[in-house]
Amino acid sequence: MSASLQASAARLLILVPVYNHAASLGKVLRELGAVNLPVLIVDDGSTDAIAAVLQDFPQHTVLKHDVNRGKGEALRTGMQWAMSQGYTAVLTFDADGQHRVEDIPKLMSAWEKDPSALYIGVRDFRSACSGPVPRGSKIGRWWSNFFVWVETGECLQDTQSGLRIYGLHRRLLRHLKAQRYHFEVEILVRAVWMGLPVHTVPVGVIYPRPEERVSHFRAWVDTFRMVGLHIQFLVLRLLMVLGLYRQRSLKGHEEISGSGLMAWLVQRLGIRFCYTLMILPVVFIFLKESSRRAAIMEFHAQLRPAASRLGRWKASLSNFWYFGMSLLDRLNPAGNSSILAPASLSEETWRQLLGQGSIFVGAHYGDWFLVALHKRDVFDRPMGLVMDPRGTPDFMEKIMDIYGGRICIIDPFQEPLAFALEVKQILDEGGNVCFLGDRLQGKAREYCVSLPFLGKEAAFLQAPFELALRLRVPVLYFGCTKQGITPAAPYQIFLHSIYDGRERLPARVLVERYVGHLEKQVQTAPQHWFNFIPFWRQLESEGA
Repeated sequence: MSASLQASAARLLILVPVYNHAASLGKVLRELGAVNLPVLIVDDGSTDAIAAVLQDFPQHTVLKHDVNRGKGEALRTGMQWAMSQGYTAVLTFDADGQHRVEDIPKLMSAWEKDPSALYIGVRDFRSACSGPVPRGSKIGRWWSNFFVWVETGECLQDTQSGLRIYGLHRRLLRHLKAQRYHFEVEILVRAVWMGLPVHTVPVGVIYPRPEERVSHFRAWVDTFRMVGLHIQFLVLRLLMVLGLYRQRSLKGHEEISGSGLMAWLVQRLGIRFCYTLMILPVVFIFLKESSRRAAIMEFHAQLRPAASRLGRWKASLSNFWYFGMSLLDRLNPAGNSSILAPASLSEETWRQLLGQGSIFVGAHYGDWFLVALHKRDVFDRPMGLVMDPRGTPDFMEKIMDIYGGRICIIDPFQEPLAFALEVKQILDEGGNVCFLGDRLQGKAREYCVSLPFLGKEAAFLQAPFELALRLRVPVLYFGCTKQGITPAAPYQIFLHSIYDGRERLPARVLVERYVGHLEKQVQTAPQHWFNFIPFWRQLESEGA
């Protein structure tokens, strides 16, 4: 082993999960003695003569489960112990004699380039040393590879190999639920979703003769668990591409949404098929995301106090459904080219207002993004978006592509003076700045006002209206709502002038105008309300 590998090895531990492997463990541990790495053995409740075998290897650390919990739990126990001892990665090595010790340096050489990544040893079933590979192993690997590809977009050659190196990440381990053989598939899929690089390394494999083989894989039970896991991941993947589920990245607060895959499905299979496909994830997320469901039900309770609980459930489900349709329609802009012109202002008036440099205040009602998609010939000036740039990278990438270099993201978490200067610079250049007035975030929540909304006091942003008055620029409220539940149903744009840039008024008056328009629209078509937070408790729920 090279000097550089030995230096890296100080952070690497070999992890051997064991369950009733007394017949093969001694040989495996003697071979591992040729590798200059510490070894951790996790005895997963063995009932055979494992203890007698381990007496010959006092140099190794042994952890023991009182009862059998499954291979996944043994791996989890080993990983948690390794992190507690300061190791940054573990190399997993099965105790059944299937893996070859001479392949360990190959994995370590690859691991040294990126110690935080995940490395899989791809077993060569056709090698001279492989022996009689069971047909079930070949079929199982193929199906597992296929489903992992669908769920992650990664074309991996051996998703069932137990010879791996894992970079240890506490956040990743917290997301893992599987306890038995499907743990190794779960950690792989979750790792890809969380942005962890996955690499493959070709290795050999040794399958003993059937009479010598030690395996605790139960064909029916463990296959059933594996199928259940893949069904769960397929549903979650669909929720991701619809924007209804977020998987936190290991690097920060990025959202993995998979909009590229959904756009491909819309293009290949058609928008009608995708509308039908959306039924399952919408119902799933409605039932699973209790906090979002509770927020929408609170909204309907405030809107229609006399409605029954069943009526509020049905109404709340329609909000989730319309939101899902909106997300799909963003991927199919050509199919909604029948968007109607705004009724309150003519196209020419709209262009004139935009040409002055305006502040747009939208809401989580309807879909302002679809307006930007279809009216980008009107939005032909620089545009500032007030939003957290770390929250939705897929969304930001798409809108950047649409508007090229004309988009500027204004971070609401920066200091108020810097924030105001950045807004002013864009407006001075004739550009437009967009806010969402019904969601408090960043430093802007310090500049809010409490007003009655649907009969109850709620907090709204005052900052955009204060800036408009100081800078004497127009304020417009805009968005669009879908006029049906079919893919062909058009969207109606609404556009209201809140401030013309000339009057001298208190900022509260402008907020009241904005809230008045929003309340009127919400009462007319409440299914377009997409504010999935406790709206009347924003300051409390967002920790202000």
